[in-house]
Amino acid sequence: PRVAMPKAEELATRALQLDDSLAEAHIILASVRAQYGWDWAGAERELAQAERLNANLPDVYHYRALVWAAQGRVNEARAELKHALQLDSDSPVLAAAESWLAYLARDYSQAVSDGQRLINRWPNFYLAYLNTGQAYMAQGSPAEALRLLTRAREMVGENAAVSGRLGQAFARSGRQNEARQLLAALRQNEGGIYGAAWIHLALGARDTALPCLSQGVD
Repeated sequence: PRVAMPKAEELATRALQLDDSLAEAHIILASVRAQYGWDWAGAERELAQAERLNANLPDVYHYRALVWAAQGRVNEARAELKHALQLDSDSPVLAAAESWLAYLARDYSQAVSDGQRLINRWPNFYLAYLNTGQAYMAQGSPAEALRLLTRAREMVGENAAVSGRLGQAFARSGRQNEARQLLAALRQNEGGIYGAAWIHLALGARDTALPCLSQGVD
């Protein structure tokens, strides 16, 4: 992110200098403001400008939903995402966001239901398995979570979010050795620190997990 986000900001700003009617460029800037600068107000201003330029872009409502969810405004985020889905009901990314927001709202039954529909419709989309697997885990069904998260990892390989959740499922299924193997691999990769935190938590090492999360934020 320290390289990609400033570059994205630079390119989006340059694009707006050439054409200030590009709503998509404002959406990119909103993403940078939110994910890199934690500037929620700045992100919302960019999204408002994008909406003024093109109110029919699903990503306006998608990204606003994510910004609100990151601030704990999950119910508002779920309502906002419905606007995006009304504009584009054939997007697997938006459908995945729907299941993710249900998970964040602790509406795990709905998250599982949304996730299963996602798998049935887009069986080659790894987020379908990741989202549904973590919803099953939250429901207390680690065996089902393990099956789906293993499939997600088969599809994407070394991915911090997938490996972290898979390691968490291993730990909760009593397979600590396999959890620790994934943990060791994640700790060797700077980008894997966030996933490592999930495994530490599942292994009961809360005091180790919290520094990982802090390092991931930094």
